[in-house]
Amino acid sequence: MAALTCDICGGRLKMGKGKIAICESCGMEHSVERVREKIQEVKGTVHVDNAHLIENFLSMAQDAYSTENYAEAERYCNKVLENDPSHAEASFLKGKAVGWQSNLSNFRFKEAAVCFANAINSAGDDEAKESLNDDIQDEYRKLATALVTTRCERFTKWPDDEESDGFCSDLREIANAIDMYIAETGMTVNRNDVFSNVALIVKTSMNVVVTTKILLEYKVDGSRSAYRTFVERTDYCTQILEKTADLCDDDDSSDVQIYELIISMLEAVIRCNSSDFICDRWGAYKETPRLSDYEISSKQSKINELRNKISKIKRGN
Repeated sequence: MAALTCDICGGRLKMGKGKIAICESCGMEHSVERVREKIQEVKGTVHVDNAHLIENFLSMAQDAYSTENYAEAERYCNKVLENDPSHAEASFLKGKAVGWQSNLSNFRFKEAAVCFANAINSAGDDEAKESLNDDIQDEYRKLATALVTTRCERFTKWPDDEESDGFCSDLREIANAIDMYIAETGMTVNRNDVFSNVALIVKTSMNVVVTTKILLEYKVDGSRSAYRTFVERTDYCTQILEKTADLCDDDDSSDVQIYELIISMLEAVIRCNSSDFICDRWGAYKETPRLSDYEISSKQSKINELRNKISKIKRGN
């Protein structure tokens, strides 16, 4: 805190007996009440100085964010929040900066959710909270769309178990981050608005990867091992699609499209199933189906389950 100064000569005050302050230059005594007043005046000056710092740091954060220097934007937002932890605008901007630093190896959606929740809880009245909540939903939509687009690009190149697990994990983390935000703020999030782009991108991507890569590569090879690879890759696609369908609360149209796409994939697997003559240990050749009866039954059961879901949706149940 800045030094207390004398009302008469401006000299430095030194605390004396009985909590009075004495000027080191002219000897003027200042009462306890006056000392308290001067302390409040000094605090007011410090507050003004902090307000100026906050304004500068926030401006630098905004400039950094506008040039996509998200790490720098986060750093300046932290400086704002060090001076004012309840600064709603800085918390919101930090959430965006953190979110856009997310990548497939450093997923930061939960960190962003904490920042967004802090922004809402510092926003003031209900009208301000609702307006900010709309902006946050829009930001979630953009972040989720960008991340899922990257995931789809990778899965199209490498439709394997590792990419499938990573894809499903990312979808869960996005949903969990939104759940955390809702729990911390009590705000309502329209998941259909947030995830409509995500669902469209995933549906398109899975359809493309099956028709132009997974099914095509099997048909070129046609072997028993190639069929097994085709089945496994199709299963990865259906898992991703089902996880995508879980993201939306009541987007019936999107769910129906996803279920129909899964059905078409499973039907292609069953349709392409055939038998091979495999040599046993005694040298005899035996006709062996590529899929067991149990596997075919499981896939047919899944098809029936999805058809029932579609029927219920169309009936409005």
